[in-house]
Amino acid sequence: MSILLMSRIFKAPLGGASRKLLALRLADYADDDGRGIWPTVATLAAQTELSERTVQRLLADFVEEGLLVVVAEASGRRGQATRYDMVPEAIGRPAAASDGCHGVTGDTVSPVSTGDMDDATGDTSDADGCHHVTRTIKEPSITVIERERASGNADGATDGAVRAETMRARMRRVHRDWPTFATDSEVAAERAWVALTDDEREAAAAGLAAYVAETRRTGRTKFCSFSTYLAERRWERVTAGAASAAVSTHAAPAWGKAWAAARFAALAADPDPRCNMAPTRMQQQMIAAGTLSADEVRRAKLAAGGWPRVNTLDDNALNRARGTTVDAAVLALAERTEQVHRGSALWRAWAELHSQRGWPWFADAGRCAEWVYFPAREAGAGETVADVAAAADAFLEIVRGRA
Repeated sequence: MSILLMSRIFKAPLGGASRKLLALRLADYADDDGRGIWPTVATLAAQTELSERTVQRLLADFVEEGLLVVVAEASGRRGQATRYDMVPEAIGRPAAASDGCHGVTGDTVSPVSTGDMDDATGDTSDADGCHHVTRTIKEPSITVIERERASGNADGATDGAVRAETMRARMRRVHRDWPTFATDSEVAAERAWVALTDDEREAAAAGLAAYVAETRRTGRTKFCSFSTYLAERRWERVTAGAASAAVSTHAAPAWGKAWAAARFAALAADPDPRCNMAPTRMQQQMIAAGTLSADEVRRAKLAAGGWPRVNTLDDNALNRARGTTVDAAVLALAERTEQVHRGSALWRAWAELHSQRGWPWFADAGRCAEWVYFPAREAGAGETVADVAAAADAFLEIVRGRA
């Protein structure tokens, strides 16, 4: 939460109550530099009582006006949202205005006038040429459309037009599941993706999980880059049996054994390299004053953005009672979990371990299920932080050993 940004938004003219309400809610997620905004559209709609379409429209407006910048586009998976940063300097900066007599409000009807029906009220038929500010419709680049059509690489269309942004977003959704995603060159991956035909891209996406699974079964621990996988069409090397096994998924209801296995399997990965670890100006001042430690800042940053997959699982379980799907390997790990009663000493030990390691903990723990699964302890183990740390480490070692 950034009180600094929220106070500036309170004082700034933003062109309407809905705009200001949403801007305040976004600032509530940000740090003092405006970084770290990634709630889902559904979450924002529920919290502001605006419709999801309104939230989507206003977010697009804020980006167009420069109040928000897109840091990372949504992966396309449910609950995984686009990440934004807010630009503090843009708060209160007027949007592009028209030469007419109305402010930039986005309204679509004229204010009620007291004159005759023919009076000039600023409508498009106004004799003085005064117009309402209408919302700009952003069409995709004609150059991109024609280039994609000419090469036969149309990767999805909206009203018959291909957006370059859509192609990049789809590539990223697939790329995230590749083992070397954190160190890959996104530019090289994008070039290899664009070089494929539409059918080849679909085949590459569909065959990725099977290729990874079959490679791991051979004992290999190193993978080529995603661009090499695409350029060499390595999905074609997968056997039919491996493909069949890879697409086998299982439902994992929220808070259950398989869900917990998926959650801790995600924690076995290294923190997301895009996680912004730099302290804000206010945090730097507090560290200098001795009221906040650098380690506290580091752990808070990791919890907020180090494992976005875990944040998504938690958010979906808390706010939508929605679980996930898991493959056979993760499903097998479900039997290595045990129930923990919410609010118990064991629950508090797990919460403390999450805090110590910078792992995400539930945003509103009081709304969790009464019983939640965590990695099982050894028989006879106690309920201390050391006991749950040993259980977590043993579970993570199994996950990493299978990777």
